[in-house]
Amino acid sequence: MWDGIQLWGNRTTVQTVFDQPNVFINANSTIENARYGILADKAEYVTHENIINEYQSRIKDLAMDETQAYGGGYVYSNGGNFRNNRFSIVLNSFTENNESTILNSYFLLDDQIHDFDVVNGFGNRKGINTFIKLFDVFRNPGGLIINGNNFHILVGNILEPFDRGKGIGAFNSTFQACNNIFLNLNFGLIAGASN
Repeated sequence: MWDGIQLWGNRTTVQTVFDQPNVFINANSTIENARYGILADKAEYVTHENIINEYQSRIKDLAMDETQAYGGGYVYSNGGNFRNNRFSIVLNSFTENNESTILNSYFLLDDQIHDFDVVNGFGNRKGINTFIKLFDVFRNPGGLIINGNNFHILVGNILEPFDRGKGIGAFNSTFQACNNIFLNLNFGLIAGASN
C-alpha cells in the first residue's frame, strides 16, 4: 500500500484553489490501494498499541495518524473511482467554509486491504475503515455536498461483519448526502457531535 495524496492546508485560511492545496478527480481517475486515498491533513507515522476488537486483543503497529492540524485542502470529485483504500477521502478540522464536493463517484472494496499491518483480532486482514470521513468541517449554507455516489463492499463473504466499515462517517460536521447507494457495509452513514 502507498500513503495516498495528502493536502497540507492551513486550517484558518479561506478555501480557494489559490490559497489551499486542491485535487480534482474525474471519471478517468482511480485512486487505489492507499492507506488514505486523499487526506486533507497531514499524516505522521507513530507506533502505538491498539485494542483491535471486542475480545481486547492487542497489537503494536506502526500506523499513520492524522495530525488534525493541516485541514483546509479542497477536494472535488465528479465520477472518481476509489478502490481498496483503507480511507478513501478524509476531510479534517477546518475553521472556514469547506467547499469540497463529492459527486457521482464510486467507492469500492473488491479485495482485502493490502496492508499487512491492518489485521483484526483473528489475524485476518481487515476491510475499509471509512470511505468518506469528515471531522469538524462545515459548509454554509447546507453543508458539504456528497451526492449520487456508490459505496460497495463486494467481498463481504471473506470479511468479518465488523470489518466492512462505513460509507460516510462524520463528527461535528455539516453535510448533505442525497441519492447515494450503500451496499454490504457495516454502516452506510454514521454521524455524531460533541454536544
